[in-house]
Amino acid sequence: MSVDLDTDAPDSRVFDDDIDAVPAVQPLRSRRRTGLMLGGVALIAGCGLLSALLYLGVDDREEVLALARDVPYGQRLTGQDLVAVRVALDPAVEAVPADSLTDVIGTPVAAELHQGQLLPPASLHGDADPATGRQLVAVPLRAAQFPVRGLRSGDRVDIVSTPAAGGEAPSAPPPVISARVVRVGEADLDGTRVVDVEVAATDGAALAARVATGNIAVVVNPAEAG
Repeated sequence: MSVDLDTDAPDSRVFDDDIDAVPAVQPLRSRRRTGLMLGGVALIAGCGLLSALLYLGVDDREEVLALARDVPYGQRLTGQDLVAVRVALDPAVEAVPADSLTDVIGTPVAAELHQGQLLPPASLHGDADPATGRQLVAVPLRAAQFPVRGLRSGDRVDIVSTPAAGGEAPSAPPPVISARVVRVGEADLDGTRVVDVEVAATDGAALAARVATGNIAVVVNPAEAG
C-alpha cells in the first residue's frame, strides 16, 4: 500500500519557537492596573489637600473674650474673669477682640455677667462708684420684703413705702422710688441681708429715711431691653 504525501500542504504543527514568540499580555495588564491605582491615590490625596486649603481659606472664626466665671454688676474685671475663644460670629453679635484683654482689665461692668457668655462691649461702661447725679443707699431687707426668686446685681426695682405693722392699706398709690441693685450681701443669722441700690441723687435722702422705718417692700421690674 502506498502513502501519498502532499508536501505543499501547510504544516499545522505548533513548534516551541512559535510559543515563545507569543506576546506576554498579562504583565501589560498588571502595569496598567498599577498605574490606575497610583493615579487614583494621587487624585484622592489631591482632593484632600484642596479641601483642607479651602477650609482654611473660608474659616472666618474670630478670637474674642468670654467669661471664665460669673462677674457681678459693678465689679472690676480681672485676668481670671476672662478667657480667649475662637468663634464664628454673626454680624449682629458684638464681642470684644481677644487682643483687647489688657485694655479691659480693671474695668467695672455695667451688668451681671455669667460664665460662658461672650464679653459684650456694652457691659464695659459700668462704674464701681455712683455716677454723677446718682447715690448709693444700703437697704436691709428681710425675706418677706422681696420676691422669693431673690435679688440680683443689675435688677431694676421699685422700693415701695408700706403701712406700719397692723396699719390699713393706703387708699392712694404709695410712694415709690426707682432704683438699681448694685450688689446683694449675705444673709445674717435672722435672714436679713443688706442690698446696695443706686438711686437718683434727689431720692437718696428720702429712701434712707424710709429704710430707717423698715416699712418698705421691693418690687422687681422687667430687665431693660439690650
